[in-house]
Amino acid sequence: MIKASSVNPTYGGQSTLQTIVLIASMFLGYTMIYIDKLSISISLVPMSKDLGITPSQKGMIMSAFFLGYAIMQVPMGFLNTKIGSKKIITASIFILGIFAALFSFGTSVIYFVLIRFLSGALAHSGYTQSCSKEVQANVPVSQRTFANGILLSSSGIASILGPIFVSPAVQNLGYKQTYIILTVIALAIGLILITVIPSPRKDETISHDKKVMHQVSLSKILSNKLVWLLLICDFFVNSVMYGVINWAPSFLTSDEVGFTLT
Repeated sequence: MIKASSVNPTYGGQSTLQTIVLIASMFLGYTMIYIDKLSISISLVPMSKDLGITPSQKGMIMSAFFLGYAIMQVPMGFLNTKIGSKKIITASIFILGIFAALFSFGTSVIYFVLIRFLSGALAHSGYTQSCSKEVQANVPVSQRTFANGILLSSSGIASILGPIFVSPAVQNLGYKQTYIILTVIALAIGLILITVIPSPRKDETISHDKKVMHQVSLSKILSNKLVWLLLICDFFVNSVMYGVINWAPSFLTSDEVGFTLT
C-alpha cells in the first residue's frame, strides 16, 4: 500500500496526500476512458433504429475506434517521451470530451466512423502509457505495482458503472444528450488532472532520466520474444473481451432476446 511517509524527495517531492490525490485523479481519467469505450455499444442500439444503421455498419463504427487506437499506440509512446506524460494525459481527456460532443451531432455512418477512429487514435491511445510514466516518476518503486493495480481496476469499475448510468441516460434522454453529459464530465476531469499532476522542473527531469532510464533501441524491443508472446496473449484476450462487450447490448435488445436497454 502507499505508505504514510510525509515527503518522498526522490520522486518529485510528493507528499503522501499528493500521491493519493494524483492516483485518484488518474483513476477518474481511466474510468472516463473505459466508459467512453463502453458507451458506444449502448448508444448504437437506439442509433441503429433512428438512423437505419445495419449490423455491418455497427461493426465498422466500433472497429474504427480500435483501428485508430492500435495504429497510434507506438507513435504515442515516442511522443510521450518527447513532450511529457502530463501533456498527453490532459490532452487525451480533453480530446475525448471534444470527440464525444462531435459524435452527438453525427447523422451518417462515415461521420461516426471518422469520429470514433480519431477518438481511438488521439484520445485513448496515449492515456494508459502516460499514467504508467507518471506512476514511475512520482511513486516509489515498492508502491508502483499497488498504484498501477488501483488504476487498472478502473476498467472493472467502469464496466459496472457504465451500463448502470449510460443505459438509462441513453434510453431516457437520448444518445445525443448523453454524449453531451459525458463531454462535460470529461472536461471537468481534464481540469482536475491539469491541477493535480505535477510539472517537473526541466533540470530535475533530465537528472532523473540519466539516473534511472536506459535507452533501448526499437530493434531490441522487437527482437524480444516476451514482447511478442504478450502481444499474442493480449490479442486473443481482447478479441473475446471487446467482442462480447461491444455486441452484448445489441444482442440482448434484439427481438430474439427482448431485453430493454436498461
